[in-house]
Amino acid sequence: MRPQDRHREIIERLRTHERASVGELAELFTTSHETIRRDIAVLVRQGLANKYHGGGALPVGNGQENAFQTRMHEHAAEKRAVAQHAAGLFSPG
Repeated sequence: MRPQDRHREIIERLRTHERASVGELAELFTTSHETIRRDIAVLVRQGLANKYHGGGALPVGNGQENAFQTRMHEHAAEKRAVAQHAAGLFSPG
């Protein structure tokens, strides 16, 4: 799995579970603890996550809208389902 894809999946995991441990994420992605620690560090630098001893969590909300890149990946499965349904409403011509 590419790091960017893993980062996106980590953020989705944090959105659904609020926090995630390094061990839990390493097992989920079948990668090393150190890889997950580096991934969390990248997400922290981007402002997408907070680091805590042994894992990561979403930053505490400040009432502002998320960055576009973050919002673009939120609810991705639901957005795809809506797009597929909408595409079925069109016909050639």
